[in-house]
Amino acid sequence: MKRIVVLFILAFCLSAGMMNAQDKVRSRSVYGELFGASQGIGVNYDARFNPMAKDGLGWRAGLGVGATYSSNGIYSSFTNRVFDLMVRFSAPVELNYLVGKGSSQFESGLGIMPVMDIYHYEDYRYEETETEFSAFPYLSLGYRLVIKGGFLFRTGLLTGYNFSDETLGFCPYFGFGWAF
Repeated sequence: MKRIVVLFILAFCLSAGMMNAQDKVRSRSVYGELFGASQGIGVNYDARFNPMAKDGLGWRAGLGVGATYSSNGIYSSFTNRVFDLMVRFSAPVELNYLVGKGSSQFESGLGIMPVMDIYHYEDYRYEETETEFSAFPYLSLGYRLVIKGGFLFRTGLLTGYNFSDETLGFCPYFGFGWAF
């Protein structure tokens, strides 16, 4: 039953976006994001360089926060130690490009994600906190839907490179907001 409701809502959003031509250019947007460059939850502002176009070259800036807890420990390559809790603050900045007709668009972006990781360890003997600053380049590819009235939905995949661990990571993202 839940799948049917989700499919119905998705079909409604897609059909409403295709049937209704946008009555004004929506070149800017504000949206919340799950995962992706926000690294948990975040808020972002996105705009086209040409304010009279809803597609083309643009930029995005945001703030995000995420946390990880593990009783087995979280390894910090910066301090070479294992901690119980990590809180990550991110501030992604991106150049992006939108292509598409109507309300559906393909989005691609290239950005940098500065992060501040706060590691915390506590046991019955002592408590310790370490802070690490780093930045990761990333590439994002996804789909954006803006229906008449301005509701914005976006989803895609982000891939980033961690220079300290020399690893390539992948992360899906989902966003909901308002285009204006």
